[in-house]
Amino acid sequence: MDARARIARLFAAAGWRRRGLAAALGVAAAGALPPVHLLPLAFAAFSGLLLTLRAAAAERPAAAFWIGWWFGAGFHVAGLYWIANALLIEWQRVGWMIPFAVFGLSAFLAVFVGGACYAVRRAGGGTLAGAFFLAAFWTLAEIVRGTVLTGFPWNLIATVWVETETVLQLAAIGGAYGVSALSVLLFALPATLRARPILAGAAGLALAVGFGAWRLAENPARDVPDVRLRLVQP
Repeated sequence: MDARARIARLFAAAGWRRRGLAAALGVAAAGALPPVHLLPLAFAAFSGLLLTLRAAAAERPAAAFWIGWWFGAGFHVAGLYWIANALLIEWQRVGWMIPFAVFGLSAFLAVFVGGACYAVRRAGGGTLAGAFFLAAFWTLAEIVRGTVLTGFPWNLIATVWVETETVLQLAAIGGAYGVSALSVLLFALPATLRARPILAGAAGLALAVGFGAWRLAENPARDVPDVRLRLVQP
């Protein structure tokens, strides 16, 4: 069995093993977000998600939805745990709400990730096409999540770059959602297990860094006189 087959086999789990794997990958994706900033986890998470979806390609499309739902549940529980902090102030009176606030909200938000993975499964194609579809449908899910029911645009994948100002300069062109789309594509390309797509992703990242460095050099930060700025945390 060659290396590609061995790697693919790692993600060919079923039942609770698959659910646990998908949830763990979602937690890993959240680890790339602030304040942890473990960026390599994003590559493992989204490549693992795509490989898990590919392993279930012969099953009903609903299987892809549940893979995405468990990924989203792990992602949002790990990324929204802080909601419980406000309820701990008077935990004797409102502490019972913590499971509903954290796990209930995460279960709802995971539906958007499940829908994105379902769309990837329905779109078909190989792993390389799947990387593009995952980037597109994940970003669409972020847009919808940030709009419906007044929106909850938290934990956008674009925020993994908050400590990398050069890459963030792409937001001047495509906004946060554009950065999310390019990021998910970059993170999912290793799932192809082929050198050319991975090298193309590395080249794209190098171009993004180069563009950002040029833009920052052309627009240096400077003080503006006679301006009083007040930031208010809602």
